[in-house]
Order: sequence, then C-alpha cells, then structure tokens
Amino acid sequence: MVNIKTPLLIGIISIVLIAAASLSFILPPRVEERTITQTYSTTLLQTLPITITQTQTLMVRDTLTITQSSLVTKIEERTITQTLPTTITQVQFKEPEPLYPITLVDGFKRAVTLDKEPMRIVSLAPSVTEILFAIEAEDKIVGVDKFSDYPKEVLDRVKEGKIVLVGGIVDPTLEKIIELRPDVVIFGLELQKKLVSRFEERGIKVLGFGPASLEELYQKILTIGKAVNREKQAIMLVNSMKDKVDEIVKKVKQAKERPKVYYEVWPNPLISVSKGSWIHDLINLAGGINIFENATAPYPIVSSESVIQANPDIIILPYEIKVEDVKSRAGWDKINAVKNNRIFQIDGNLVNRSGPRIVEGLELLAKIIHPELFK
Repeated sequence: MVNIKTPLLIGIISIVLIAAASLSFILPPRVEERTITQTYSTTLLQTLPITITQTQTLMVRDTLTITQSSLVTKIEERTITQTLPTTITQVQFKEPEPLYPITLVDGFKRAVTLDKEPMRIVSLAPSVTEILFAIEAEDKIVGVDKFSDYPKEVLDRVKEGKIVLVGGIVDPTLEKIIELRPDVVIFGLELQKKLVSRFEERGIKVLGFGPASLEELYQKILTIGKAVNREKQAIMLVNSMKDKVDEIVKKVKQAKERPKVYYEVWPNPLISVSKGSWIHDLINLAGGINIFENATAPYPIVSSESVIQANPDIIILPYEIKVEDVKSRAGWDKINAVKNNRIFQIDGNLVNRSGPRIVEGLELLAKIIHPELFK
C-alpha cells in the first residue's frame, strides 16, 4: 500500500525550505543603531576650557540569519563614545599702542620728545601753516606769524579770534606765545634755528625745519604729520604731490632743448638761487638750466654783470619786482630774455614757500619754460 502522506510531507518541507531561502534576498538585513558621542577638548586664548559634545546615530546592517526551523531578525543597539581633540581660537582685538610719548628728529637734526598729542600749536612760518591746514590739523592752531595768509581761512580765524598773530618769523613776540600755552611751536626756516634756545629755556617744545630740497620738504610734511597725529593725511598729501611732480617731469622730458633761466629772489641786492635750494630743484625739474647753479650759497648775492654775462633766455620774477624796472637796468637790454620779451612774473609764494603748493609752482615754471608742451 503506497503511503501518500510521506511524499506530501516531503513536498511541503521542500516548499518551506525554498521559501526560506528566497527570504534571505527579500528581507532587509539586520539594522544596528549606534550612537557616537564626540567630545571636543577645546583651548581658547587665555586658556578658557570648553567641551563640545556631538552625538551621531549610525544604522549598522548585518547579514540576516535564517535557519530551517525559524527566521530570526535581531536589532542590536550599541553606544560608541569617541573623544576627538580640537582647538578653537578666539580672536581678541588688542588696544592700539599709545602714540605718545613720541620722539622725532626734526629738520634741525634735533631729537624732540612730545609727551602728549599737541592740541595747541603755534606756527612760525607760512609754509608750516599751509601744511597744518593741508593735513587737517587747523583746529589745533592757536597762533601764527604775521605772514601766514593762506589758505583764506587763516585770516578768517584771526578775525574770529580763534588764531592769534604772534609777530614776525625771526622776531616773534615771545610773551604772546607763552600766553597761548602751546604744546609745540613749529619753525619752517633754517634762519630760525637761533630762536630755539629762547623757547626751550621756557619749557616750550620746538620742532624746526629748513628744507633745502624737495625730498627734505616731503620729510618735513611727514614729520609734522606724525608729530600732530595726522600721519595718514600727511602720507596722502606727500603721495599726491609726488604723483603731480612725476606727471610734470614726464611731460617736460619731451622738450627738445633746455633754456637758461635766471630766477630773481630779491632786487637789492640781487639775490638768486643755486644748488641747495628747492627753487633750483624746481627749475631743473621744469626743464630749465639755472644760470647760477654752480654758486656756492643756496641763495647767492649776484652782480648785474654776472647776469648779463650768463645771458639767460628766461627771467622769472616774483610779483614784488616790476618787469619795467628789470628792463631799464643798465646793460640788460643785451640779454636774450629782455630782447625776446621773455620776462615773467609769478606768485612767489608758490615757489618760495616750502609747502604743499610747491607743485603748483613747478607746473607754473614748466609752462613758462616750455609753453609748447602745455598747449
């Protein structure tokens, strides 16, 4: 008798086993959730301890285990803690270093120490006054010499009583200056050097300058700017001046010739310029040849005969000297400049003052000496 149940049972078992095997490809693998805690040991400036904890959950998949008798899925939860070193830098803004006291070397080659920022300044030279206004330090000025007349605001402030006139350049009224209680007095000419001791004996700080060239003029501006806490403005001013000078010089280099120039500072006695003066530098930069460039003094006293012998092509005068007076001088009618009517008057303050407007003076000289380049 055939036992029908045996093959039936075997078939059922086979089906179950096949189904179980199929499930190993269908059912998802075991999922394990892991929690990772990360601790950051942090060091800040000034050794400030900070701990940052970061937690992450990871799902880990393992192979599903299937047996012939049952299907088992196991999910295991594990926590993993990791300590990771790190450093966080905290940016701190330091207080700027104090500017004062400050020690500077002035144009007289003296080391001068200013204990505090000058808030009350006396200027004893028109060029210094112009520089202080140009670098935005005009509110610090309490006194000026009687020749300081530019910019116009100087005279306005004098009328308003904000600025006091303290006398001449070489003969200032010391009592007036003392009454103004200045933090510093600034000289602008070499001939004022003899006045320094008079002020220092009374405990007044003095900065002195007597530039003999454009480079020394630039340094004069920078030193004054640093002294009165206007260094940035002084640097900008000097850079703008240098840019203008470079522009003029570049244009003048196109000239085909360099005419001879006589510059008259004063008519009686005749005073001109030579090496060691910034006016001589300006004549050269403007494309001319100074007829007294080899004189021994920066501002030599010259004779009428020496001017006639040098025979300049161009004569340049400040407004104070009249053209007709020059033409009428004995023997000067033989000079090329007189014969060709090339005698020019200019605002002497543009070239005589060692201040910011010196570049305007240079451009004016270049236009006189080489008009063909500035049409």
